[in-house]
Parts: sequence; structure tokens; C-alpha cells
Amino acid sequence: MLTDQSKDKAFMASFLYYFGVLILEDETAKGKLRLRVPNLVMQGLYIGRIRRMLLPEPGDRDEGVLAAEQVYESGDMEPLCRFVEENYFQVLRNRDYRWANELTVKTAFLTLLYNDILYTLWIRKGDRPELY
Repeated sequence: MLTDQSKDKAFMASFLYYFGVLILEDETAKGKLRLRVPNLVMQGLYIGRIRRMLLPEPGDRDEGVLAAEQVYESGDMEPLCRFVEENYFQVLRNRDYRWANELTVKTAFLTLLYNDILYTLWIRKGDRPELY
């Protein structure tokens, strides 16, 4: 269905709404409906789909996740930036750059940095919270 060019944006939005993949958020000032992804599970499915679409090889996806883990563990962005430059931007063709903007770059990083099971527990000891 994703590759079927006969389906327009309105059809896809109503289809995804009907199956609960999108929910109604509110209405714009001009009366258009605004839909959103309902929860972290659905966000994970979207992001996983984009990641598999851009990086079809499992080894490449694992390498990207390892680069993202370095950001979580040490705050080192260089391996992740290098991975995005060398792998994601190789997937894009020259004609894709015409429509690329900051959202394209954010999406590339989001597909690697998104981790819905990574939580930080703060326990308050005295006046200052400490990370455990």
C-alpha cells in the first residue's frame, strides 16, 4: 500500500485513522483536522519502518544503533554523525536533495536515536537528584 501511487494523502490519513494508527488531535483554525501518532509503540513502529526502508541491511542498522549508543553513554556525537553522512546520505539521490531540509536530517537522526525502552531513573538524595 505504501508504494501504490494511486492512493492520495486523504485516503492514507483516513485509512490510518480507521485502524488506530493515527488519532484525532484537534482542528486547525481553518477547520482542517490534525492527526497524530497515539503512543510510543506506534512511534516505534513508524521509526522502525523508516529505518528499515533507509537501511535495508541488518548489519548497517546494528552499526547505526551502536553509534547511537555512544551518544547515550558518553555524549560523543561524532560516530553517529559519521554514520549518518556515510550511510543515510548515500541512500538519497541527487534529486532527493531538492526537497531535503532540516526535517530530513532530524528524521535521519531520530531513526537512530529513538529508543522507547531507555529510561533514566532519578532518585532524590538530599537536595540534588542523582542519576542511577
